[in-house]
Amino acid sequence: MGGRGTPLAAGVLVLMSLVMVGALSLVQGPAVATGIASDVPYGLDLLRNPEKISQLRPLVKAGQVSSHAKDGLNLDAGHEADDGQESYLYRNGSNYVLLDERGSGTVTRLWFFYTDATRGGEYKNYRLQIFFDGEATPRVDKTLDALFSGTQPPFLSPLVGNRFVSSGGSYSYVPMSFAESVRIELTGLPSYYNIGFEKYDASIPVATFSPGIDVTDIVTKWQNAGVDPKSIEGTVSTITGSIDDTDPLASGSAREIFNVAGPAIVKSITFTIPGYNDPTNPASREFFTKVRMRGAWDNNPQPNIDSPLGAFFGTFPGKTDTAGLFFGSDVETGRFYNYFPMPFSSSARLEIVNDSGAAISGITYTIEYVSVPSIDGLGTKVGYFNATYSEEEPVTAGIDFNLGTMSGRGQVVANIFFARCWSPIPGIKAFRLCLEGDERIYVDDSQSPAMYGTGTEDYFNGGGYFKKGLSSRPTHGSNLQYIKNNTDETTLDGYSEDSAWRIFAADPIPFRSRIEMGIEHGNPGCCIEALQKSTWPGNYYSVVFWYGSASQDLLQQDTLDVGNPVSEASHSYSSTSSTDIAMQEHFYEGDDDEVAVADDGESGTGLIEFQMNVESGKAHILRRRLDQGTRNQSATVIVDGVALGAWFDGGRNTELPWKDSEFFIPALQTVDKSTVTIQILPTSGSTWTSYRYAIFSIPSSSAELTPTPAPTIEPTIDTDRDGCTDVAEQGADPRQGGLRNSKIFWDFIDQWTGSVRDRHINIIDVGAVVSRLWTVGDPSGDPLDPPTSRFGYHSSADRTPPLPGSEIWEAGPPDGNINIIEIGLVVAQFGHACA
Repeated sequence: MGGRGTPLAAGVLVLMSLVMVGALSLVQGPAVATGIASDVPYGLDLLRNPEKISQLRPLVKAGQVSSHAKDGLNLDAGHEADDGQESYLYRNGSNYVLLDERGSGTVTRLWFFYTDATRGGEYKNYRLQIFFDGEATPRVDKTLDALFSGTQPPFLSPLVGNRFVSSGGSYSYVPMSFAESVRIELTGLPSYYNIGFEKYDASIPVATFSPGIDVTDIVTKWQNAGVDPKSIEGTVSTITGSIDDTDPLASGSAREIFNVAGPAIVKSITFTIPGYNDPTNPASREFFTKVRMRGAWDNNPQPNIDSPLGAFFGTFPGKTDTAGLFFGSDVETGRFYNYFPMPFSSSARLEIVNDSGAAISGITYTIEYVSVPSIDGLGTKVGYFNATYSEEEPVTAGIDFNLGTMSGRGQVVANIFFARCWSPIPGIKAFRLCLEGDERIYVDDSQSPAMYGTGTEDYFNGGGYFKKGLSSRPTHGSNLQYIKNNTDETTLDGYSEDSAWRIFAADPIPFRSRIEMGIEHGNPGCCIEALQKSTWPGNYYSVVFWYGSASQDLLQQDTLDVGNPVSEASHSYSSTSSTDIAMQEHFYEGDDDEVAVADDGESGTGLIEFQMNVESGKAHILRRRLDQGTRNQSATVIVDGVALGAWFDGGRNTELPWKDSEFFIPALQTVDKSTVTIQILPTSGSTWTSYRYAIFSIPSSSAELTPTPAPTIEPTIDTDRDGCTDVAEQGADPRQGGLRNSKIFWDFIDQWTGSVRDRHINIIDVGAVVSRLWTVGDPSGDPLDPPTSRFGYHSSADRTPPLPGSEIWEAGPPDGNINIIEIGLVVAQFGHACA
């Protein structure tokens, strides 16, 4: 097992780290300052500019917390007992913590299910409180009913909707970004909930959510769903055509409808199909499920698009009222549209394939496209549009239905779903119990689902089996609900049918090597004991829309097997205050929750240090296997002496304890390196468990050494919470606010390090200064150094010209040498600019 000694060099770093962690009470700011990346769309930017949905985001990870049953069964809400199966992460006083994430990111989706009678009618008055960046006062504090009413700015309809307009579920897609951390609490025991979020590599600049943001422009776009929301510069060209009675498309044949040379972007595809009005009619069903849209970009030998025609426009069974941002259909006019941008460099070909049993006609179509000079990074930075179809007739007992598995790099942007379910037991007509199935979505071959939900209708933002009937919102809807009862109590010829859809306009799911999207087909273990874990019978169908390409953007660089002496020795592994854990068998959450995995590892509260191979100048993902039977595991991650922030895993699961957790290492930390030294310093009071570490490079990433403009700053935001707004701290007058102004201190230390780029002092900035000014080694390496020390001057007269703010040192430091304590004192002064 891990060595218990700590080398001298590591001891110095530990001392620095301990002081730095202790100084967090003096200085609070963004968790990391390690460079600025190129434009990465997220949050408000993504919603304001929907044409950016095709832009890939390899430095973004999507996640979700929910009230799902920790044992993998079906009691997905209301478990209050503090026994490792609770329906929340932990308690904070009388509140229940639902989400606790450290680092930067965005809360992308809120979904709650409750009725007027939940908790005796009191539940709707529970308050949802959202705390940002360690603040003691929540920036959002609203009752559930008020929050989801759609009338409370910025939580406005249709970005937000309650259970009456979203068929039983209450949802919000108002993006709430955070620079340091976010914590969501409920003032009472939670019922069903799903909260989606994104986490970002430190190179992505983030401005924390302000309740005063103006979302009226986004509201206008969403209110006009059915009108193309995109803005693409260039001249629009149009191709029109028809398949009519004079030239029908015979069964078993195909017809090309689009063949254009690039570079260009398909802007819209609209069809008019006046017939086939009844989605429950067999002839209509045959047409919309057996006639297909097929296409390929840039001479791809395999189709990028291969989808039933109805699903391509957001509905499997046929003509329904579906008014989504990017696709939809209208019963009255017979108009179908798809507005997803579809870029290509050299060629594009689309065709209609008739796999039905009869000739088809009565179709007219219009395809708009924009020619462009070029498309930079198509297939790497910008994704090709893809539609991947999956079906099972019938589904396999005990295994999740595969909504779609995509390999390569990309991001998922929509899912259209259809299920026909029948009762497995004569006399039972509760066919729709198949909707008890939870979605489980796995990213980049992690064994833990990045997203684990609470039910099929919940995944599509409904609730209670879509209890309010058919619905259509800009990002989701239920467009078919049909039940055919058994002809008598002894037969099994009855069935239910549901069609639903979801557009990930605010929350595309990025992946770098692979994504596997699955959903249970029923899990009514609470209701019918013989039926558990995907045993409800049915036929399932799915189309996943995604952007990307077959080339992967994740490369495994190294693996450390904690507990293996050879692996530990080869990685210079050491730890303090840790206990060896013998080989044991546990289970992961998700579809493989009955597959035992054996491993040994370590648990403790002391410093862990090891080396890992890396790819120079690339961002990396560090993945760790942990035992989540231990609650709230927290540590500071330090790479080559630079603290990168907190690695936090909130909550616990004592029934299925294995979990894979991930942490971004920015590209700037690997420049000109083939190995890095990683230190894991558990937070005081936290126990850290580890069994395996794996590190993966992201080849498309790079270290941005030239800063780009930071995002627009809201005038009322005070990032470092020192009583002085960010705008004031970045004013044109470097003396604004007096000598203790943060801007002066930034100018002061920028003479010594290039890592402080955001003009807000935080613990990482301090660490960077200390690493340059530590009083060891030859002082002659810096032409500004006095001959006596690394940084030994007392007044502005000691420099020509004097450094900005140097008069603060008129009285010392007493020994002429800056050390970590003195840096902390300076930050305590300068970090509270207006105190």
